[in-house]
Amino acid sequence: MPEPQLEDLESIDAIVRAWYSSISFAAGKLPDYPRLRALFHPLARITPPRADDALTAEVLEVEPFFERSQGIIMGSELERRGFEQREVNRSVEAFGNVAHVFSTYESRLADEQMPFERGINSIQLLKQGHGWEILNMTWEVERKDLAIPSEYNTAGG
Repeated sequence: MPEPQLEDLESIDAIVRAWYSSISFAAGKLPDYPRLRALFHPLARITPPRADDALTAEVLEVEPFFERSQGIIMGSELERRGFEQREVNRSVEAFGNVAHVFSTYESRLADEQMPFERGINSIQLLKQGHGWEILNMTWEVERKDLAIPSEYNTAGG
């Protein structure tokens, strides 16, 4: 695992900001995978949303997920135009060294104003001696039949 930027791990706010900063990228670039890897606990798991007809979720280790992500981005419209995912709302529950973050996001092509996707990242964090790390991450994408609840939506709904 790469050495983390300690300022990325110093608070819940810092690690969430680092996540969004690292997954967003300019045209012709890729996400900052070294920085992303450093945000995760070595035994972390990522669970992408499952297809509507899937009966079970797919749970991945960090590296296989990033390899898959890179394969999807390379040569795609995302790589040609750039990608931005930004947080629009956050709900945090924390007790001692554990925290759960519900982070509502919008995804857009870097050269577009309107998002093409909205959803909620569910992030479990664990505080270690050097700071916070992502232990588990999953998310759900908003759909016609699944709207983001008002309490997790942007200010003003």
